[in-house]
Amino acid sequence: MPGEPLRIGLLVSDRIVSPQVNDLVGWVHAQGNMRLEHLFVRKARGGSPHRHAGGLYAAFSRRIFAGLERLEGMLLRRSSRYSQFSRQFDLGSSIQNVVDLPDGPAPSLLGAKLDVLLVPDGDPWMKDVAAAARLGAWSLEYTGHPGSVGGPVAFWEVFSRADSTAFSVCRYALDSGKEVMLRGRLPTRHYFLLNRAVLLDRAHHYLKVLLERAAASGGEARAVAPLPDDHAPAGTPSAHHTLGYVARMLGAMLRKRVQRLVGKEYCWEVSFARDNWTRAVLRDAAVIENPTDRYIADPFVIRRDGRDICFVEDYDRRSGRGRISAFEMTGGSAVCLGLVIAEDFHLSFPYLFEFDGSLFMCPESSENRDIRVYRCVDFPMNWKLEKTIMSNVSAADSMLFEKEGRWWMLTNIDPCGSGDHCSELFAFHATSPLDEQWTPHPKNPLLVDSRSARNGGLLRDGEKIYRVSQRQGFDRYGKGSQINEILHLSEDEYSEACVAAVRPSFRPGLAGTHHMHSSGGITVVDSLRLS
Repeated sequence: MPGEPLRIGLLVSDRIVSPQVNDLVGWVHAQGNMRLEHLFVRKARGGSPHRHAGGLYAAFSRRIFAGLERLEGMLLRRSSRYSQFSRQFDLGSSIQNVVDLPDGPAPSLLGAKLDVLLVPDGDPWMKDVAAAARLGAWSLEYTGHPGSVGGPVAFWEVFSRADSTAFSVCRYALDSGKEVMLRGRLPTRHYFLLNRAVLLDRAHHYLKVLLERAAASGGEARAVAPLPDDHAPAGTPSAHHTLGYVARMLGAMLRKRVQRLVGKEYCWEVSFARDNWTRAVLRDAAVIENPTDRYIADPFVIRRDGRDICFVEDYDRRSGRGRISAFEMTGGSAVCLGLVIAEDFHLSFPYLFEFDGSLFMCPESSENRDIRVYRCVDFPMNWKLEKTIMSNVSAADSMLFEKEGRWWMLTNIDPCGSGDHCSELFAFHATSPLDEQWTPHPKNPLLVDSRSARNGGLLRDGEKIYRVSQRQGFDRYGKGSQINEILHLSEDEYSEACVAAVRPSFRPGLAGTHHMHSSGGITVVDSLRLS
């Protein structure tokens, strides 16, 4: 019941656990509305009879894969965030009530009187142990389809160069069977152990989020539709899979090094077409030439005072920092007017909106951990900081707009400090775009999906509002984008539907596109190419 501590049990296969499970235990201990009452340890007696089956080649395959894990472990230890990923922790001293379970349904759990039984790594008897808790047994599962198993977590997605890697938080209960409480997809990282570390980190974060909701509500947890299984698991890697994986990784590293040696790199560019977005022909759009040693991206366009101005992220490749510049478009060409906003931190995504007769800009400033709004003092070059509307938040690509008398913010927040702003979409609302108090949407995050969560612009067609979203690819930021009509947006609901996809095929040689905006009869888009 609300007001009473949530009674939690933890079922693991060994007292020696991963950093994520150890952190989960410490986090529960620190909550005032939760209590970790029991640790259940189910050790298989003698191990699985199939664990070492398969003969000499299978044994050789296991040794090869173990070697890969050691090599990538050395690489991962150089990461500031995941350097401790391979450490192990003993839970024996952190939980008083420890119960060793035999193989089987383990009826000894039934007297525990729990609200939730956490089983982070799953258990062969999930349906049976679910009876031990009022809200069932909660588990984390790591393939596209909940319940799928097979092979090392997060390996096959890297092997197959999948765009995303999936996880699900599932609940097993006696009355309803299995439900998916939360599902998500993250961008697949470029090597296996990093992909696994990021995946486990984010999955355990959302397990905590759901526990917080259960503690606050007394146990309510919504179920969602099953996530399609795009990439079915393929079992334990054989030696030729592992060696093929290594060869592909080395080939990618060599290709990138050769590109650097010959002076080539991927750069963004901006194009514009003199037509509304519903009619624009992108292959005929005029390309704005990048300034020397810089590239431009994230274009937003406006017609004001008889002038067509495009504001862009102006990225300096030498300093590795973005600023905001303005380009004026006349006829089929554009000229750079210069910098309009520069800070001592990175700026991008110069989102424009109008309020009370004034023009405002909300650029992305996640490096400064805030969301800020600038007012245009003298169009188009003179801007001043008007207000910081949200602080101590790592948010990217925020878009503010009015709908039915309420101001809304759609933004991409990194909830774990991992540097990933591509996977979660959050919504907030307020009475004014300059408010400092924004109410979070009760369904936050609205999306956990790197294929469509990150914002890439806002479009309008009459009264209809469309959110442009980015699609991330394997080792490729901004692989493509899509246009989503916002169907329902209220203080309780949010839904959208994809109406069009924008792929980097509208001009030869493109490798990606991730942004579109349209205003005043002009449509702007960015694209990625090797140049």
